[in-house]
Amino acid sequence: MKKSISLFLTCSIISFFSYSQDISGVWHGILEANGTKLRVSFNIVKIEKGYDSTLDNPDQNIMGYKVATTTFQDNALVLEIPEVGIHYKGTLNTENVIEGTYSQAEYIIPLNLAKKVIQKTKTFM
Repeated sequence: MKKSISLFLTCSIISFFSYSQDISGVWHGILEANGTKLRVSFNIVKIEKGYDSTLDNPDQNIMGYKVATTTFQDNALVLEIPEVGIHYKGTLNTENVIEGTYSQAEYIIPLNLAKKVIQKTKTFM
């Protein structure tokens, strides 16, 4: 019985630390507002002192826009671009999806991010 509990605790701890992971990579999502859909991607790179990232919005020909602040702590991602009023805050879940909210000016929009590429369809701008 003690071995079973010990094994369970060890697996739980390993699972917890593997879930608290490096989020480097390209994360894709869809912004939907007023009947318009826009694809967005955040390109996140691990650097010596945390993370660095850029924003792509291919439907508006915006590529590589520098994100001023990128933080990831306790499975919470925060991205900020103050010069254009963009703020994103999300939480990485167990399905490897970041569930969050994108805000810019008066718009506050749900935005989930995943590593699956989103192809353009007729419904996009």
